[in-house]
Amino acid sequence: MDNFNRWVLILSSALLVGGSCNMKHELSNRDRALLSDIDRFNVEMSESGWHISKVVIDSMDLSNIKLNNSSIRHSDWNQVIIKNGKITNTIFEGVIFNEGVLENTEFNNVQFINCVFNYSKLLDIILTKSSFATCKFQEVEVNSSQFNAIKFESLSDERSVFDSSVFIDCKIDASSLSHTSFYDGAIRSTDFLSSELMEIRCDGVQINDLRFKRSILNKTVFSEGKIIEMKLLECESEKGFTFADTKISDISLIECNKINFPIVHGTDVNNFSIDKCQIVMKLSLYESNVNNLTINNSKLWEFQAEDSEISGRSMIINCVINGLNLASSKATDFIIKNSTIAEYLITQNAQFENMNLININYKRPLDIVDEGVSYTNSNTFPSK
Repeated sequence: MDNFNRWVLILSSALLVGGSCNMKHELSNRDRALLSDIDRFNVEMSESGWHISKVVIDSMDLSNIKLNNSSIRHSDWNQVIIKNGKITNTIFEGVIFNEGVLENTEFNNVQFINCVFNYSKLLDIILTKSSFATCKFQEVEVNSSQFNAIKFESLSDERSVFDSSVFIDCKIDASSLSHTSFYDGAIRSTDFLSSELMEIRCDGVQINDLRFKRSILNKTVFSEGKIIEMKLLECESEKGFTFADTKISDISLIECNKINFPIVHGTDVNNFSIDKCQIVMKLSLYESNVNNLTINNSKLWEFQAEDSEISGRSMIINCVINGLNLASSKATDFIIKNSTIAEYLITQNAQFENMNLININYKRPLDIVDEGVSYTNSNTFPSK
């Protein structure tokens, strides 16, 4: 974004959060004098806290600041730097952080309410038991930071980058993330509730116990990382999500309404379950190994597993599958039971070993491509 548009956005944020810029004033002479000697400031404010409202702070270095029991309201902080700070039991409400730097600073029990972070940098910060309510992040750079027991409610984020950062026991509720990127780092015991993710990238992230509930995931990519446990409950995806070159121990899709184009590519999955999902438009496995695949009481418009291996007592039970494509794949100890295959069946060059087909309903006419298929100790699909 060019500088003109950037400052238009900053000015718009000021008008949205704080009303007219003319309503705000500069720091008092007393506060400015105190802040010029940060050690003195910390001593004087240690008991009463610092309480300011409708103040504009421009281009100040507040490094080593210590705030406790303070309140900063309806203010603009433009190009403010805080390094090696410590902020506790403090409220920031209606504060706009424009092109600021927060570095190596600790936040404990801090509330950010209706705040805006424009083109800011959060570097090596630690946030604990804090919250962001109705806040907006715009192209924020977050690096090597920790978010511990943080609640994000009605967060709006656009094009921020979280690099080598860790989220533990966090809740993201009724929030919207667009073109947000997560690189390396970790996400553990974290919930997305009633949120929307659009074009999100998680590259090299270590994930354990990540839960999405009643959320929308569109064009979301998890790649080159490790997922120990992930659950999607009552979620939707109109434009799909992808797992690529990832190690997955356990992933579940439960009671999802409509999932379009979930793709698993070059990935090893130990447990993959789809349960009571109304419509899965096209589940695609490419060059992947899936152990213990379970699809139950769901409708799959297409299930495509090409150049992949399915093993470990995998099963499809009580499902309707419009099209089944297992070309050039290998399935061992695979069970399909009480299910319908409606339009097409592709088993070209597939290998089946110890496969059981129980009470399968094949709609007619069924398009079949089965050249080169082989069966070992298995029931067989209908031939062409």
